[in-house]
Amino acid sequence: MDTLWEAEIAPVVWVQGWGDWLELPMAGLSALGSQFLYLALAPLVFWSISASLGARLYVLLMASAAVNMLLKSLVYGPRPYWLSPQVTQLATESSFGVPSGHAQMSATMWGYLAAMLRRRWFWVVAVFLIAGITLSRLYLGVHFISDLLVGLVLGVGIVWLALRYQDRVIRWWQGWSLRGQLVMALGISLVAPLIAVSWQAIVRTDWTAPASWTGAVPDDVVTGGISVLFQVSGVLLGLLVALSLLWARGWYSAAGSIRVRVLRGVLGLAGMAAMVALLRVTIPDLAGEFGYARDYLSGMLTMLWGFFVLPELFIRLKLATRGEPDVHRASAEAR
Repeated sequence: MDTLWEAEIAPVVWVQGWGDWLELPMAGLSALGSQFLYLALAPLVFWSISASLGARLYVLLMASAAVNMLLKSLVYGPRPYWLSPQVTQLATESSFGVPSGHAQMSATMWGYLAAMLRRRWFWVVAVFLIAGITLSRLYLGVHFISDLLVGLVLGVGIVWLALRYQDRVIRWWQGWSLRGQLVMALGISLVAPLIAVSWQAIVRTDWTAPASWTGAVPDDVVTGGISVLFQVSGVLLGLLVALSLLWARGWYSAAGSIRVRVLRGVLGLAGMAAMVALLRVTIPDLAGEFGYARDYLSGMLTMLWGFFVLPELFIRLKLATRGEPDVHRASAEAR
């Protein structure tokens, strides 16, 4: 792999040579693929557009993110600017590079939405966003071409699996009791972080950056990536638990006037921001295994708040109603 990465330095340097004037637009395109944006957009779809589509989309995004961070924690691939000082560092990343999270997540989100909405114009937008976000990561010096290709293939593959099996999986999940769903959610959420921690303890013990990585390598690259994986896994747990609880109570409908939908979106984002701030203040910043537990717990509580407490609050405030669960109408609702 080192030989491949070294050979890919030249294409990165060539793309960066297109001109400094591209730095701002490329940074903007990269921001469109950030996890923070997805964390805001997917709940908005759930609260204000289609609960069925929003729930599927968010579960898919978090599953894709867990796969991505797990692979990063297994492969230990460098970023271009870590490997060579020839690459200009135009962005800072604290996790390993393979596969590209931006490429994978953009392909997952925009590819899935385009497939569900079935609108030609949205396909054009989706392809533009995926291509632009992917290219921006090369220009910023944070990914090799191979990182991006692996991320795109994974994203497309995950979307294909979702489109093919999502209805079957949802029916299977509904066949379990609420207690069974909660137990399965816990088990599913722990698979990826336990694999990563075991890999680090058994295979990558006392790992240090190779001498050939002559660029700016972060000091905490191993723990930083695993920390994100625990947070994503906690988000996945909280999301599955919240959706299962909401389903048991009669689900949630995003229908309503434009004014009501906008109001729910504004209140929801404000509520999520308040919860994130509260958790940062109340849960201390810890190191090591305790830090991983903090990340996991914070992610779980945030999703319980956003996908169970807030929808229930909207219903009590007469801003939303219960919705009859229907696993077949997500795309129809969105259109």
